[in-house]
This record gives sequence, structure tokens and C-alpha cells, in this order.
Amino acid sequence: MVIIRVFRPRVRPGHEKEFEGFLRETAVPLIAKQQGLIAQHVGLPFEADGREFVYVTIWQDVASIRSFAGDDWQAAVIDPSEEHMLEETSIAHYIALVPEG
Repeated sequence: MVIIRVFRPRVRPGHEKEFEGFLRETAVPLIAKQQGLIAQHVGLPFEADGREFVYVTIWQDVASIRSFAGDDWQAAVIDPSEEHMLEETSIAHYIALVPEG
């Protein structure tokens, strides 16, 4: 069962560029090394004054997410170096609909 994990962080005002740098330099390379990761996509705010990002990862199964995130895999994994930038976060998981045939 392929799982889609959607993380939506909203950053504090003035931290948009810093958070983008954190994603590029820390988060994306770290996630790329995880066993069971199929793909990852980062969305930057479309509006010039937007502060909500989206980080979508696709995993082979729940066990793969658990090996990255731990037993509390349904919670967001927040690195201490990003915590001061975050105003709020949400995370959701979805079962990927794979076409038959």
C-alpha cells in the first residue's frame, strides 16, 4: 500500500527565505536518503506574501514512514533547527490510488 504524506508548514512572517533554504539544504537531502521513499515534491507559496509551503512525500508503505518518523509516524517530524521558523503545521496521510491493469 503506497502512502502519500502531506506536510503543510506555515512559517512565521519574515522567515520565508530562511525556510526555503532549510528545505533545499537540509530537509530534501535528508528525506532523499530514506529507505522506502518513492518521490518527494516541495511546493513554495505562489503568492508573493504567502507563508504556507507544502511538502509531499510518497512512500512504499507505513513501515517506511515509521522507519523515518518513528512510532509516532502520523505526527510531523520537526527538526530543532526549523522550529523557530514555524507558526503552525499540519500533516495528513493518504492511500495512493493506483490504477488497475
